[in-house]
Amino acid sequence: MKCLGACDIKKKVFTLAFALVALACVWSLAYLFSSNVSFDDPQFDLAIRSELNLKEDDDITFQDLQGITQLDLSNRQIENLNGIQHFQSLESLSASRNKIEDISYLKDLRRLTDVNLEDNNISNIVVFTNLSQITNLNIRENYVVSLDSLKNHPNIRSLNAQENEIESLEPLRDLHQLENLNLRYNNITSIEPIVHLPNLVERLYVQGNNLEDEEPLVPLFDRELEIDIPRPEYTIHFSHEAGLYSETLELQLDAIATAGDIRYTVDNTEVTSDATVYTEPIPVNETMNVRAKFFPEQNHDTTEFVQSYLIDESSTLPIIAITTDEANLFDERKGIYTKGIYHRDDVPMPAFTGNYMQRGREWERPIHLQLFETDGSLALSQHAGMRIHGNQSRTFDQKSFRLYARSDYGENRFRHTIFGYDERQRFNRLLLRNSGQDYNKTFFRDAFMQGLVQNLDFDTQLYRPARLFINGDDWGIYNIRERYDHHYFRLKHNIQEENLDVIEHTLDDDVIATIGDTIAYEHLEQFIREHDMGESQNFEKVAQQINLNSLLDYYISQIYFDNNDWPHNNYTFYREKPHGKWQFALFDTDAGFDMRGLRVLMKIPLNA
Repeated sequence: MKCLGACDIKKKVFTLAFALVALACVWSLAYLFSSNVSFDDPQFDLAIRSELNLKEDDDITFQDLQGITQLDLSNRQIENLNGIQHFQSLESLSASRNKIEDISYLKDLRRLTDVNLEDNNISNIVVFTNLSQITNLNIRENYVVSLDSLKNHPNIRSLNAQENEIESLEPLRDLHQLENLNLRYNNITSIEPIVHLPNLVERLYVQGNNLEDEEPLVPLFDRELEIDIPRPEYTIHFSHEAGLYSETLELQLDAIATAGDIRYTVDNTEVTSDATVYTEPIPVNETMNVRAKFFPEQNHDTTEFVQSYLIDESSTLPIIAITTDEANLFDERKGIYTKGIYHRDDVPMPAFTGNYMQRGREWERPIHLQLFETDGSLALSQHAGMRIHGNQSRTFDQKSFRLYARSDYGENRFRHTIFGYDERQRFNRLLLRNSGQDYNKTFFRDAFMQGLVQNLDFDTQLYRPARLFINGDDWGIYNIRERYDHHYFRLKHNIQEENLDVIEHTLDDDVIATIGDTIAYEHLEQFIREHDMGESQNFEKVAQQINLNSLLDYYISQIYFDNNDWPHNNYTFYREKPHGKWQFALFDTDAGFDMRGLRVLMKIPLNA
């Protein structure tokens, strides 16, 4: 009986203890669900409040985050993801176009299957080692070197790793569910680890890598698979690389495939089925461009290859060789460099009419571009687009060009450290500038002045002089320059186009937004007009919106240059929305340093 009593007491004690533990657990869960969650990054906090329709002073609780399975944080200027770990039900996350470096906070999100981290500052993806449930992963445009963390991921079906710094594909060898793979513009040399993946049937992009051997890809072309490089067997092999030669050449062309013809042109026209069939070596006796293409019997679509040969030429400057059909420049109807069908003599200023004054995508012409460094090495070789650039300078005999890298042409960027003193090697647009108003004088006035102030607190355009050859003819010296557009601000300052305001003052005394809008600028201008800047609180409010160091440096420089084509013109400033300060950007200072030609043109006294 004593044992029964003792056992009964123990049972009651155990029951009571269990009840207390259960109660504590319930209380803990209740406390947890009612406790507040905070986010270190104010933009992250703002995004979640928007998602939950909460006001700025409302609490965000753990319970608020439960049940959220999809979260879109794209383009929110987020730098810190601390707090994402509380979204335990999350299955799909889009955090593209932010400024995120650390993604370790994702490590406990075991339900996550779709992740989009495109266009951030991520280099380490080890967090994915234990997130094997992921099926779709986008890490495009980051700084990832290794894919080792994906080695044992049996569920990945889609991987976009374009524009990183990946070297090896060995970790992908056993990803048997992989269907869609984008590896463009990395540092990959061997494609062998992925060529036997059984389900890779949707897409394979490998353009822009330094593949040592493309032949392992040949069997993949027989699948219903989208591949972005030419079939290796249809690639044209030139016996001589493009470049500068002191003697004439006997150029031989070859391809792996034999069932078909190699056709070519040496008059800069596009290679068509009517072009000359290659049967014997091509004599290269003078500077010329050779365009060649394989035409298979199966009538497959193939790629044109272009090489530029500069015979008996030498230069201490880099050389840009452009190949394009002459009609793209000089045809009456579609030529961009000529007066053409748009020229009119019955207007006050006929020079400001003509084909060369036309703008827009419809006046962009396809070209092939090759850039040779001063040591003769080939630094760039790609198809691109070209337009006329400038305003008044379009009327000059020597006009400026604007170069466009687009996916439509193959390469979506110009990838080279074009400007030696700047390490950047990605450019979407480049200018071949004639030196503007200074085109028939010093040829470097604007570049020289910008170089004097390039270390001050405003933007300047990089510069490098080069010799330009178009269709084998020497067009003289041009200035390679950057162009201020949304691509520039994204690549230089990591500002997305949606978060950008760029304002210009024009000759018509208008203030226009070339990107974004003028709303914030107009509010600031109105405040300055209506308030006494001698009052410290008013001045401080303005100082919170304008980078005053940038403003002072910019004005001092323009005044020092005695730039007569400013401030009524060539005046640009920008900011990052929503709270970035206005910064200034210098361009077109051709009228500085007493450029008398412009003073005479504008009837300004030389002693003014």
